[in-house]
Amino acid sequence: MRVHVQLFLAAVAITHTIKAEPTPFVGVSKNNSSTESSSTAARDKGDGMTNVNVLVKEVLAEEKTRRTIATSSSTKPSKESTYTADRDDGERIFERFSVMVANILDAVHSKVGNVVGITDILQPEGYNLFLKVATKHQKDSASAFAPLKENFDDKQIAELIVYAKTKPEHNDVVIKLEKALMEYWKKQKKSADEVFELLRLHTVEDGVLTNPVFNQWYSYFEMVNAKHGNKESVIDFLSSKKGTSFEDFMKDELEKANLGTKSRVDELFVDLRLERVGDGLFTDPLFIFWRACLEKFNGAHPKNPRTSVIQSLRTVYGDKGLVDLINAKRKVTDSVKYASRLENDLFATWLSDGKSLDDVFKFLDLNHAGYKLLENPSMETFAKFTQVVSMDNKELPRMKEARFEEHEILRGIQIASGTGGLRTTPLEKALFRLWFTQKKHPEEVYKMYFGQDKLNGILKDKGNLFEIPLFITFVKYSEGYSRTKRLSTHMAKYAYAGHEFDMSSVLQKEFEDEMDKLGEMIMSVKESSSNSVKASSSKPVKASSSKSVHDFSSKSALFAAERVEGGLFRIWNAEFLLDEVFELLKLNTKMTPAELFGNPSFRWWIDYSDFFVTQVTRTEKTGKTLMEVFEPSTNLAWLRDAREEETTKELANRVWTNLLKEHLQANTSPDVIETKLMVPPKSFHDEKVLKEYEHLYDRRKNDAEEKKKGDVKAWETNTKLQEERRKKLYERRRAKELEPKMKKEEYWK
Repeated sequence: MRVHVQLFLAAVAITHTIKAEPTPFVGVSKNNSSTESSSTAARDKGDGMTNVNVLVKEVLAEEKTRRTIATSSSTKPSKESTYTADRDDGERIFERFSVMVANILDAVHSKVGNVVGITDILQPEGYNLFLKVATKHQKDSASAFAPLKENFDDKQIAELIVYAKTKPEHNDVVIKLEKALMEYWKKQKKSADEVFELLRLHTVEDGVLTNPVFNQWYSYFEMVNAKHGNKESVIDFLSSKKGTSFEDFMKDELEKANLGTKSRVDELFVDLRLERVGDGLFTDPLFIFWRACLEKFNGAHPKNPRTSVIQSLRTVYGDKGLVDLINAKRKVTDSVKYASRLENDLFATWLSDGKSLDDVFKFLDLNHAGYKLLENPSMETFAKFTQVVSMDNKELPRMKEARFEEHEILRGIQIASGTGGLRTTPLEKALFRLWFTQKKHPEEVYKMYFGQDKLNGILKDKGNLFEIPLFITFVKYSEGYSRTKRLSTHMAKYAYAGHEFDMSSVLQKEFEDEMDKLGEMIMSVKESSSNSVKASSSKPVKASSSKSVHDFSSKSALFAAERVEGGLFRIWNAEFLLDEVFELLKLNTKMTPAELFGNPSFRWWIDYSDFFVTQVTRTEKTGKTLMEVFEPSTNLAWLRDAREEETTKELANRVWTNLLKEHLQANTSPDVIETKLMVPPKSFHDEKVLKEYEHLYDRRKNDAEEKKKGDVKAWETNTKLQEERRKKLYERRRAKELEPKMKKEEYWK
């Protein structure tokens, strides 16, 4: 039955209009210009009735425009956005219900809007009495009904409440009274049918659904249903009450519905309690009835700008509420197509209103989403709107400066999207476009989402900065921003442009006193990725979408971690000694070798040591950090055993290698290495290491001797040059002193 009613009411919504003078019908295009102009005279069949075929063609033309907007949102239109491309809803519905539509059109006539009039009870005397009683009992609204019933019946009280709700200054009082009225009926054990008659809705001539007191009865109807577990729909109840079929009741209500103002159309949406409907709003008979009433209102006011469903829904929900509604209904199978259609209409409205990306981002409340921005459902809508804006920018004629700016934005998006060879999602691209359009410096973006005032809370909540999708997106943007600046900056400023933002420097400052925490996060990502690679290489894993997503996020996190790590290592190499980094990571506390190996910061320090030794010459000092840690023979013995254990073997060998490098830099002789470091039992591998150490030791010794010889020669050369400079300087000074005397002698000659 629901599907049948939906088709019927949709047909009425498409084809319904009224007799009117030949007045142009104006539709508003995306740029607010008049694009649709046809007179009702052209629609008239000669007998005063509207030509339905002409109206259907207009609707189909409007649908074509809507599809154009929908397809502009992506280079490859989705099935949702192009669902009307292969069907003509208006023609199909009209063909199926042509006889019914003709009957409806014959029955159409103009009526006065159904609103609460100034009846006797609403005259100042009656209304003031009502308000006086309601105000007196506002702390206990239920106690107001005894005195009210002495002067008014239930219908009059309901009408007075409706009228009082139009007065903002009385809202608080009457809203409490309205709730108390429901409880009063409930306490009196009134059935929904009895209250229906108390409100005299069974006697109304102008339609039940559009009657001002219908909302109060409907609220009570739902309250009673919820209490008794009754699932009867309000339409089933009303059609049964009237003794007609479902279809006849709806047709009759639509014929009687006459709404005088646009605001009354919006109020009807609330009166029908449509804002409370859960899943299936767009297929609800009352929603389709409301849409048909909207079409009827447009037909009754041809001189006014056409009112659309999207405009009315924006009035009721606001933009953010409407987006939330569309996203919720998109999950309902029967509502997917209409939800997508509304979304496209909303995008067209935003463009028509001149809304910028920044405007939409703000009124979707995305500027308050924090680090969970990419998880916000409204981001899907924002991403689609950015695609529409992008297509719109391509189509519009632009000045040279605007074209250049758009080119720079697109180049920035392309570079950021390709950073690190990572896959970039549409949501990320939407943020890239927003930030590049706003010309946001990466430091601004960082402070907005990850500044010190927010960072502690984020880490407490999420745990690892590098596993936050928005942080990965930010790293991509910062890379893209710097590279884009380099490309668009004069070569003379190239060096500055390439280094104007350094993510590693920012984090170095942020974690200045907690560098060990940053190390834990980086090592967690690196080791997790390493373990995943080992597991996948040793054991084939069946491909799945969930695995694909996991691999994508792991790769992205590893990219960000390695980017930051590389920058930090370069900073440390320029500013700190190796043992100072050891202290920076809070590793200089008393720990056993086992505790040290279990500390992620120590493993990170070993990674840095590997980097550090590649940056120094053979004659530079690396410090004695590991020499001090493993000076006790017991610690050396533990390290020897760790080199044999499968779980610690890899790290222990790296520690051992770095320990030997420290001894080499400290000029420890091979004899000392053999007697003190080679803890028994010795292996063939140790003998090999010792021979290599002897070779490096001898080469280092030779380098030192060569340097010494070179230093002596350089000193002699330098001394000779200095003597020559001093001699020349003395001669110049002497000549300057003798110059006046020589001039005087020449004068007297």
